[in-house]
Amino acid sequence: MRPEPAIRSLLPLLLFGFLALGPVGSARGDETPALSVTVSLRVHAPAFTAQGQPVSLKTQGMATWFGREKIAPVPFAVATGNLSTVKLPPGRWVLEADAPGYWGAPYQLELAKPETAVTLDLWPAGMIEGGFSLGQEIKPPSSLTAFFHSISSGGGAASDVPPVSKAACAVDRETWTCKVPSGVLD
Repeated sequence: MRPEPAIRSLLPLLLFGFLALGPVGSARGDETPALSVTVSLRVHAPAFTAQGQPVSLKTQGMATWFGREKIAPVPFAVATGNLSTVKLPPGRWVLEADAPGYWGAPYQLELAKPETAVTLDLWPAGMIEGGFSLGQEIKPPSSLTAFFHSISSGGGAASDVPPVSKAACAVDRETWTCKVPSGVLD
């Protein structure tokens, strides 16, 4: 079946109009300029060598979008004693640092200003683990999230205590493990 002559004459215009709009699926429309975020790293209770030098950590930063649109996570370099800059579109982001043997506190950022400074914190990490006691016909969950807060010893400043947070836990059959800040948690 052939389209009516009036519709046939509109087809090239419609096709050209769609092509002129650019790629489909861009949730943000026009390219939004990226904003600079300056990131520093603070390590709580750093490890030292026998000579008294701080142990060099292999750290990596990750910015994860927290919005409706689909934006891929943005990895960035971060190290103690250095400032790093990461370019991100405006909006809600969660920034975290990660290093072997340390737990990184997530930093929630509503990015709106052109120049923003953030300090990411690392605390010595511990592992918690547990298991599921289920009937034979019940499958364990595919994921587990542990919510926690630090029980302060009462002598330190609030910045010396990890913030209230959560950790995604690995689940393997009927056991789970979570990387959390070491210390007394509730």
